Amino acid sequence: MCLKYPVEVVEVNKDEVVVNWGGEYKKVLAMDDIKQGDYVLVQNGIVVEVVDRKAKEFFDNHGC
Repeated sequence: MCLKYPVEVVEVNKDEVVVNWGGEYKKVLAMDDIKQGDYVLVQNGIVVEVVDRKAKEFFDNHGC
């Protein structure tokens, strides 16, 4: 079971970003410099880490 899964940032608004969570769009807090198109790990409504595309592809290919 995954507690954190990479999701794509689709919109950035200062310290808040909108992520595409499997077709559902959610607003979450972001403290770091995050750009549209980045993949991030979200926990409890807060971005905890930016990950690269390889990590996203790994999760997609190995399930979670």
